[in-house]
Amino acid sequence: MHRLAEPWDVWVPIPAGRFNRADPNSPASASPQQTILEKPFRMRKYPVTNVEFYQFVQETDFRTEAEQSITGIVYHPGRQEVRDPEGRILRETYTNPTLAANESAFWVCPDGHPDSLYWKPHHPVTQVSWHDAEAYCRWKSEKLGRVVRLPTEAEWEYVATHLGRLAADRFFWTLEEAVRACNIEETGRGGTTAGDHFPEHEVTAGVQDLFGNVFEWVQPTESPRRPSGRDPGKYRAVRGGSFLTPYKHLAPRQRLIFLANYCTSFIGFRTVLEDD
Repeated sequence: MHRLAEPWDVWVPIPAGRFNRADPNSPASASPQQTILEKPFRMRKYPVTNVEFYQFVQETDFRTEAEQSITGIVYHPGRQEVRDPEGRILRETYTNPTLAANESAFWVCPDGHPDSLYWKPHHPVTQVSWHDAEAYCRWKSEKLGRVVRLPTEAEWEYVATHLGRLAADRFFWTLEEAVRACNIEETGRGGTTAGDHFPEHEVTAGVQDLFGNVFEWVQPTESPRRPSGRDPGKYRAVRGGSFLTPYKHLAPRQRLIFLANYCTSFIGFRTVLEDD
């Protein structure tokens, strides 16, 4: 199992630098301000995969929040296969896609079915909360003897704009290019893909699968917007979009806010490694 995880533990060096960035809590029309990242760091080339999270769980006996107290949210694409007793597909039925709570869903069964992860060891791990991602980072830090953590929003956006060379308020690919490069709604997958499913590119500084596939938890370095009167400490931001995100909502600046204990089949995470 460790041999399966090792090829995915790849880090891309990101230099220090500066770029223009608007406050994510401000209106889209707000003028960007210069943001300085004073220290270089390394960002994972791919999101953390199922096989890597399995290694973490095996070594620590960790139980995710979806296994203890939180009900996972599952995306149902509306397509269902009707099979005979031998497993042959008899017909397919279609209904409207839905998001629904499923008490059987957790990272091993992200869709709530026991076979959810068959043939998916290299897909991004999902059904993990922000707290679960933080626990993984602590374990990885101990293994490497170096600080491993979630990226800040500024770090994530810096990489997503090709180290500040691209605009943050609009996506850099056309729709036709995007469906060949990332897993979004228009790609038509209806679920996750392996981190290396699409061709490699250099647009995001060599980091792959940054847009689409799964949203990615980030560090709470800015106060996220939240429903009025709610505790801001309970909320965290995600970046990058997922297989459910339509093309028109893709941009390096885009973010969504969820409860930190939210677990679903379209949110995962990647990590950064602080340089010595």
